[in-house]
Amino acid sequence: MPHALFLTDTQPPAEPTENRAYLPAAFAAHGWQVTVADHSDLYLRDQALCANGLPLRQFQLVWPVGFGPRATFLDRWQLLAHSGARLINPATAALLLHGKLMWHDLTPQTHASANPRVLIEAAQDGGPWVLKPAAGSHGRGVRLVEEVAEITDIMRQDPGMWLLQRYSTAYAAGEHRTLLAGGKILGSYRRTPHGALQANLAQGGIASAASIKNSEQVLIDEVAKRLAAYRVGYASIDTAGTELVEVNVANPGGLATLQSVYGADFSSRLVQLVEAWLAMT
Repeated sequence: MPHALFLTDTQPPAEPTENRAYLPAAFAAHGWQVTVADHSDLYLRDQALCANGLPLRQFQLVWPVGFGPRATFLDRWQLLAHSGARLINPATAALLLHGKLMWHDLTPQTHASANPRVLIEAAQDGGPWVLKPAAGSHGRGVRLVEEVAEITDIMRQDPGMWLLQRYSTAYAAGEHRTLLAGGKILGSYRRTPHGALQANLAQGGIASAASIKNSEQVLIDEVAKRLAAYRVGYASIDTAGTELVEVNVANPGGLATLQSVYGADFSSRLVQLVEAWLAMT
């Protein structure tokens, strides 16, 4: 019986994550032995990285759900990178491919800075613009910039790296969330925005079944090719028309939504795709 370790937040946070509940259950239902440990349970002893008293090398699959506590982030991921474990997504992929900045060549015109002055200067080149935090999630902090002066006020309230992206009319029609498992498409659904911008379900977006157009498929295939080069086993790709919105390799949600909007069991298919991928890599 194969054995999978899921590293997650074992103490319930204010906002429970669907992956913490769905992923271990999916593998257990498919005949895997499943161990769930907290990110903070990782420890190095006698040159072996362990959790729950077991070396990570003993598991057929190690799946970190999210990045874990910020204070120990780099230390833990350095240990994971050299653990010899079969990670669903390598540490290099989690560090380099998650989020918005790595993919700016596929997104609408993008500027990035922690300095409001830089983004204000860029915003002089017409508009409209969308301002979003580089490290944000669940659509938090994303807003349409109507007055350039807003940029300074917004960034002062939340210091850090911000992105200024040219607004695409494709956003108004909604985004597609596509889940990749083992390098294959697990499924896609549309997220219709609440208002003109917020398609994230946590911000009031509405999910529905929808097919991918050929032009959008070309973009998804390009992102999938880049992910495969890093040996990424599970990720989500958000697209709006022919524009890339975001790629998530740390904690891509959507499995529960897929099952809801299509009324089908995608968890079994997820495990099958990951098993086939493990057999080939």
